[in-house]
Amino acid sequence: MAVGSGGQLGYKSWLGVAEETSWSVKCTATSFLEFNTESLERKRERKKLETINTSRNSLVSYLGNEVNQGSIECPVNVGSDAIIKLIKNAMAGTATSGGTSTTGYIHQFFQGSLETSLTSLTIQKRVGDTHIFDMMGCRVNSFTLKGDDEGAVSFAAEVIGRQGSTSSDTISVALTGITPLLWDGINFKTGETASMTSVLASGATEYIKGFEFTYNNNLIADESARSLGTTTVDFVKHGKAEASLKFSQRFDTSTAYDRAFAKTAYGFGLLLGSSQTIGAGVASTTYAMSLEIPKGYYGTQTPKVSDAGVVVQEIEILAEASSAGADVVNMKVTNATVSY
Repeated sequence: MAVGSGGQLGYKSWLGVAEETSWSVKCTATSFLEFNTESLERKRERKKLETINTSRNSLVSYLGNEVNQGSIECPVNVGSDAIIKLIKNAMAGTATSGGTSTTGYIHQFFQGSLETSLTSLTIQKRVGDTHIFDMMGCRVNSFTLKGDDEGAVSFAAEVIGRQGSTSSDTISVALTGITPLLWDGINFKTGETASMTSVLASGATEYIKGFEFTYNNNLIADESARSLGTTTVDFVKHGKAEASLKFSQRFDTSTAYDRAFAKTAYGFGLLLGSSQTIGAGVASTTYAMSLEIPKGYYGTQTPKVSDAGVVVQEIEILAEASSAGADVVNMKVTNATVSY
């Protein structure tokens, strides 16, 4: 068959994730996720050797350093171990788990454990129905959770890896039958940090129209991570962490305006719940995710009128650690997996 005379179909593709036991040593994927788009790729730029050679043309070229990176966009499905492994890698690299098979398991991811645990992933993708590509030594640089009216909460991850290759693995793909987290299970809470220890436990519920949470590890994998004698990076290290929360809210009082200019610290919590129970026991919990920003500040803003309809204000929160060594954000996931 002549090259280009056939065609692979995108709907036959898949993405798989495996946690590596040693950095950049391939592990075959055992967890898989449904996704919307991906842009994971291995690149080596071809460069021309610029010399004076008696002609107008370049005579020699070579391949430069290897770069492995890209993005994954998908619905948030806490029944998918692949998605949770991506979040675990971004947040901490370790998880504390508890619960039972009849009530479900709760997994806590703490940002602070990055100081002692720097795990990595192998991400495999099949393009069409036959061709599998591997990316090893992957770490999640940043991720975004986004929710709006009438749809699934979305997850987008930016990934940086060390090296890539093609694969001849024979893999059986299994996807979860659990429904992703939807807009109708979102609950938002806030409250002054001085008056509570947990905003999800004791904060006040407020109505919002949408949210976007972003966490960035600012991974170091540029020229400073390279050495002579190899085309791949020597490491992918975590830089300074940044977290932010944006949400849209109908304007009905000047509360957000007053909070911003008062410079008062607030806590913020998002519970992304569902109606799907885990296990058959009467005490069964439901598939869910929660994130908590213990300390943050409202960005200064004044509501703006753009049409004759309901006025909606866009509010940005800057998160910061409450003390040296404290976590800027905490996350929990409830599902049927025993541990991660």
